[in-house]
Amino acid sequence: MRTDASGLVRVEVRRDSVARAAAVLTGLAAAGEQAGLALVKAEGGVAWGYAGQTIAFALIEAADQVEHVATQKELAALESGDVNARNGTSATAIGPIGASPRSPSGSGVTKAG
Repeated sequence: MRTDASGLVRVEVRRDSVARAAAVLTGLAAAGEQAGLALVKAEGGVAWGYAGQTIAFALIEAADQVEHVATQKELAALESGDVNARNGTSATAIGPIGASPRSPSGSGVTKAG
């Protein structure tokens, strides 16, 4: 879910995080008001206002970064050079596949340490 309309706090969260994001924003608004800050319209949304200054902010949920651990099938495909075997397809390679940034073999699969 994403908001970026005028008069709204910029929020980017997964659908299952909307309730949690609303609770965070409610708490943040209460804490800001208690500290003497006010929510004011700003370019691209709202910001904190204090003593003539604006402090922009947004609530953006970071994506989970889960490292892929190669399966035995993927490792066997990597060892055999059959880059199509790892995803269940079959094709004849016409030429070499360029190396990817993740793997010098170009397969995109790296061996687990």
